[in-house]
Amino acid sequence: MAAGNHLAPWLTGRCDVVLFPNADNAPVEWVVVDTTRMNGVSAPRKEQKAAVTGLSSEGFQRIVRSGGMVLFRRV
Repeated sequence: MAAGNHLAPWLTGRCDVVLFPNADNAPVEWVVVDTTRMNGVSAPRKEQKAAVTGLSSEGFQRIVRSGGMVLFRRV
């Protein structure tokens, strides 16, 4: 089973979930990105890649990367 199938119920039971990139600029503490599935859903692929690159300038630190999944936390 894919990691996303395990993470979503666990996270959504405790938090609000927004799509990435966060077009509404809702306050978030965690960002999980599947870099292997940036297929243009929620934003064009180019915009998604730019949003991931820009996370560090928005105060996020990469916590862990496993395969294509990357977890960031606002510090």
